[in-house]
Amino acid sequence: MSNNIFSQLFAPVSPLMKPKIVPNLGNLAAIQRIINTLTYSLSQFEYWIAPTGWLRQWIRINIAILVLGAIPAIVVVPIITYLVMKGIPIMQILIHISHNVLYCIFLLIIIGSVLDCAYTLLKYRTHPLVKIVILILGGTTIVILSYHWFNEYIKYVFYSVKSFLK
Repeated sequence: MSNNIFSQLFAPVSPLMKPKIVPNLGNLAAIQRIINTLTYSLSQFEYWIAPTGWLRQWIRINIAILVLGAIPAIVVVPIITYLVMKGIPIMQILIHISHNVLYCIFLLIIIGSVLDCAYTLLKYRTHPLVKIVILILGGTTIVILSYHWFNEYIKYVFYSVKSFLK
């Protein structure tokens, strides 16, 4: 089952069909005309941005990553909060460690998103100046975020180990 979902998620992108207006739009009720008009406008906008269908694939993959990260957080965070409120001291250490791990995962997700956006823009934009600007901005962003967040992460890890050993 999960293999099927995984293969559907990363299936090759199929091109979008050009949006068409409903032939009997004038004969529909007002609310149906509004819905059909909005559907056509959004489909036209999506077709204008990504006629090859890569935008749908990118959104599908990012939602899957969000769900895979959100479900464990929704399950684990209330349990940890309950145990901390009961005053279990070892849980404070575990919470500190899990906070740092989640912080690092969040950083990696942001870096991956920036790299994915830069790759997509570099792939679909052909002007060399655009590519240079995207590479400079993306590289600068990744370096600044990595330095800031990994610097804090390393401090937290050393503090956690130091306080744990005392």
